[in-house]
Amino acid sequence: MRVERKGLLAALLAAAFTLPAAAETAIDFDRGAGLKAVMENLHDGAAGRPSFVIVRNSLSSTRDCKLFTFRADDPLVSPPGLLQSSVYQTVCVEYQGKQYCHDELVRTEKRNVTVALRGNRTMLPWERDMFDVCLKDTAVTVEVVEASHRYKIGKKAGPDKYQVEAVAKGKLKTEPDPAGISVDSWGLSAQSGGLELALKDKWAAVYGKVKNEKTLIKATLKMEKAHWFDPVIFEKEFILSPADVYGIDFSKYALEFKQPLEFGRKYFVEWGFKRKGNMSKGSFKNGGATGRVFLPLP
Repeated sequence: MRVERKGLLAALLAAAFTLPAAAETAIDFDRGAGLKAVMENLHDGAAGRPSFVIVRNSLSSTRDCKLFTFRADDPLVSPPGLLQSSVYQTVCVEYQGKQYCHDELVRTEKRNVTVALRGNRTMLPWERDMFDVCLKDTAVTVEVVEASHRYKIGKKAGPDKYQVEAVAKGKLKTEPDPAGISVDSWGLSAQSGGLELALKDKWAAVYGKVKNEKTLIKATLKMEKAHWFDPVIFEKEFILSPADVYGIDFSKYALEFKQPLEFGRKYFVEWGFKRKGNMSKGSFKNGGATGRVFLPLP
């Protein structure tokens, strides 16, 4: 039963000052008696009378969130996601100098949420749009976590579902795909007999369609040395046009080596890349290190 707060407080205060303070009975608030037990004491002449009672109420609510993710070939409207927020009332009673509180469920808010993408969108294959939609009490909030475009967020509340609309307002330059370039081969060249690294570009065709797009490859050739730092033999940055495979034959740069290669030693390459142009941000992506290649005796 819902009781008007002002009326309840007035009744309790009036009862506290008018009823005799004889034979007070202990009330177990922690086991759920709480406000109900106090009310019974105030209205039951046979029960003990609390000397003074104050009731305070406050509301709190839980927060429920769902992440909606879109990739280049996904439908423009997401499947619905159910969000639920529980609203609680905290009831506190001061009884015989001590305060006792407990939470009571007032209501549960539910929203069946979908996210719809609108406007002119041209996503690159590796990009994604991510929206974090949250419900707290009756308030729906939206955070753009990751985006290929600038989005203006709107909301439409319907009888069956709550729709978030993200309208694209312009393309953003995003991070390149960190896995867009990978090792194709690493070993001794069949032609030159020297060490050769080949890297394959998954998105060469995409970048190749745009004028002035370049790929920067950084390669560091090292010799493996047990129980010591691996010395750098050669390090260079190569700026290349987009291609399915980038080949680096290290024998062509022998004159730039810090020290000559030693037969019977193992060598490896640490490498990474950047996209240089207007399609992606120019962040350096670390590709890691190749396996070790043994340079045999001649």
